[in-house]
Amino acid sequence: LLYNNGTVCDDSFNENSANAICREMGFDRQTSWSSITTWPIQYQYEITLDDVTCDRGAAWESCSYVESHNCGHTEDVFLTCNARPQFLLVDENGNRIRNGGTLGLLLYDDGT
Repeated sequence: LLYNNGTVCDDSFNENSANAICREMGFDRQTSWSSITTWPIQYQYEITLDDVTCDRGAAWESCSYVESHNCGHTEDVFLTCNARPQFLLVDENGNRIRNGGTLGLLLYDDGT
């Protein structure tokens, strides 16, 4: 997981944080997160985010975090978001609606 071209530390990170970030990236929710993996590529990046705290169901804008850290790369967050949301809104041309306030056709997508 990268933020501002750097990695994210796991201090205070939890499922609420993971869900808020997945939603910010256009996914419905997180399916898993961990900080037990290390890849050589991590060391090419600075750690740019720490102490990410979000309330349950919160949008990213309401989460708190700091852009300094007291972490090592063994604490970098690895995040898996669901591949596709189950419900989608599309406009009259079939384009996915990503912003609120627009009338759209509700579709159910089971991922198959």
